[in-house]
Amino acid sequence: DQSARDRMAGNTREGSWNELAQKAEAAEDQLVDIHLTGRSEDSFRHPMRLYGKMMAVLQNLGETGADLPPTSQEIEVNREFQQRLAQAKTAYEQVMQAANQALKGGQ
Repeated sequence: DQSARDRMAGNTREGSWNELAQKAEAAEDQLVDIHLTGRSEDSFRHPMRLYGKMMAVLQNLGETGADLPPTSQEIEVNREFQQRLAQAKTAYEQVMQAANQALKGGQ
């Protein structure tokens, strides 16, 4: 029956888009807390994500100045940030690739 096949195809398409949306949220959640509602208590409910951590470091640099060479701890934090940014970039690229494939496939 053609209508049953169409419904199954629609369910498959919807499932693909839902899966893609979940992947996009996971990629975004690496950078910012997607659960924030704007209330001041939100910042205590979930750990700070990469963007917040980087902004905290930048704020410290602005307050104390950058006239001194970085400490070994600051160098290590920079390395960790670079690794986590690379992971977030990879996740984002995978989501975009899946979205492009879905759009080209007519889904």
